[in-house]
Order: sequence, then structure tokens, then C-alpha cells
Amino acid sequence: MKVKDIIERNKTVLLYDFVNRELEKALNRAKELNEKMAALPDKSSEEGLKILVETEHLAGKIEGINLVMEELERLA
Repeated sequence: MKVKDIIERNKTVLLYDFVNRELEKALNRAKELNEKMAALPDKSSEEGLKILVETEHLAGKIEGINLVMEELERLA
């Protein structure tokens, strides 16, 4: 195995590790937001809307990460 191959393989491993950590952070935050939303008496309050917006942002982030990873796997 050439040095170039080893470096490329390590890049891929690091990329997958980074993606997994980012997805885990996003999912943990989504769980926290879900618990906050469940505790709110008025779901349509300002705080409820802020939670909804942040949840949508996290969903978009996760979708973007998945799209990038699918494209990288397709190119590999």
C-alpha cells in the first residue's frame, strides 16, 4: 500500500468520524428540544416557535450531511 493510499484512507475515516459526531450532536439537541416542547403549556408561544425553527434548522443540517455523504460514497 502506498503512502498516498494510506493518507486517502485516513481522510475518509476522519470524515466519517466527523460526520458521526456532528449527527450525534444534532440528534441530541433535537431530543432536548423535543423535551422542552413537551413541557411547554402553549405550543404556539414565542418559545415554542423558536424551538420549532431550531428543530427545522437541525433537520436541514442532518439532511445536508446525508446528501454530502451519499455523494462522497457515489464518487468513491
